[in-house]
Amino acid sequence: MRLLLFNILLLCSVLLSAAEPLVLTQAMIDKAGGQLTVSSDYTLKGETIVLPQKFRLVFKGGTMAGGVLQGNQSVIKAEADKQIFGPGLQIKGTWNIANIYDTWFVFDERKTFVSNQIITNILALASDNVKNHIYFRAGRTYYFELPYKGRGDFGEMFSYKMVDGKKKVNYGEVYDDKYSYLRIFTIPSNTHVTIDCTLQMLPTNIGAYFVFWEKDKRNVTVDGSGRVSADNGVHVFDNPYRGKNYYGEWGFIFNCIRCKNFTFRDITLTDAFGDCLIFRGSYSKADTSPRYAEGLTMENVKILRARRNGLTVAARNCTIRDCRFEKCGKVNGTLPKSAVDFEADNLQDYPELENRDVLLDNCVFVDNVRDIASSNNATLEYGQPATVISNCVFSNPLKICWAYWLKFDNCTITSLIGPNGAEISGGNWVKNVSFSNCNIKSMPRILQTKSWNNKFINCKIENLK
Repeated sequence: MRLLLFNILLLCSVLLSAAEPLVLTQAMIDKAGGQLTVSSDYTLKGETIVLPQKFRLVFKGGTMAGGVLQGNQSVIKAEADKQIFGPGLQIKGTWNIANIYDTWFVFDERKTFVSNQIITNILALASDNVKNHIYFRAGRTYYFELPYKGRGDFGEMFSYKMVDGKKKVNYGEVYDDKYSYLRIFTIPSNTHVTIDCTLQMLPTNIGAYFVFWEKDKRNVTVDGSGRVSADNGVHVFDNPYRGKNYYGEWGFIFNCIRCKNFTFRDITLTDAFGDCLIFRGSYSKADTSPRYAEGLTMENVKILRARRNGLTVAARNCTIRDCRFEKCGKVNGTLPKSAVDFEADNLQDYPELENRDVLLDNCVFVDNVRDIASSNNATLEYGQPATVISNCVFSNPLKICWAYWLKFDNCTITSLIGPNGAEISGGNWVKNVSFSNCNIKSMPRILQTKSWNNKFINCKIENLK
């Protein structure tokens, strides 16, 4: 009986021992000779393991967890559908991996599980100087959050100057590095991200965030059948951005500043507290010329329920085609409440930030507060159509004011209005705008003011007010 009991205890000890992961140490890596084959489960025991330059990790049935794994132009070889990274792991450093899979990482499908670290790890395996393709497979929903839980009254924190006895706040400071804690993720340059899953933001009470902060990035593609959703509709209104009633407008999903060659295709972007996508140059005093952004391509993208604008463009060489914009400005809306806004800030200081060679074509607009908004589209000196809008049916107003060099071709337009729903007037002029082959249901007569140099070619105007 004693012998039987001893054998049972021995067997249990062996089984428990086999289930425990091995400890991976820096010394093991340093002695591995440039490559480690991972065929067992390892824990880093909370330590940081620094891989030598161009070190290779070859996974054959094993995993790593529980610590910091820092690459140095390092390589990973693993099957696409095999989990190789367990819980409690942080990926840092630089890597050289052509294809990166979210299925490499342990996944927790609970709605209470915050996936920020997993998404950050996946993106960390891509590098600016390597051509990468990241795959977020279908069938998963990643819940992520804005980690910052502090003050939300940024309108009281920014610098200001007094103008005519009133405080003029420098809201542009929200983009400064001082507030980098509002940035959640970043896609590196030269990275193609295919999102076939759902990335769902958890509610926040902070009126400013950037789900993807992209500045000075190049050659990025985001596509897939999935969606990225922010928190409009479930935002917690208990922490005003300024004063008592203003909750901000800077909750962006993709905030692309001074970027080049970005492509969005087939993806769905929804419920931004501000804009679902903004693509513009930089007017930060810390930056120097060239300040402009260029090379945006959007095809078959769905943009839904943005609180402010679905899309804001102030850039060069942009094409937006076959996209759908729905219910923008409808949910907790804040001005301009538009599906698409062609607007460049600070043109008086940085005229290079104007729109040039921008095309919006054959897009669908459904139940937005306004379908198009534009002010400061381009400078008068540009001298030619800077933004062309063609083959669209607009069932909601177009807000155009202080605008030069727009062109509408083969469009149906319900009405044209000025700022905040007011009539277009001499104080909010619209000049050098052309309409060709358009059906305009209602339009203010002032648009035909000769000195404004607007052109109407083969257009039908049903109601001239």
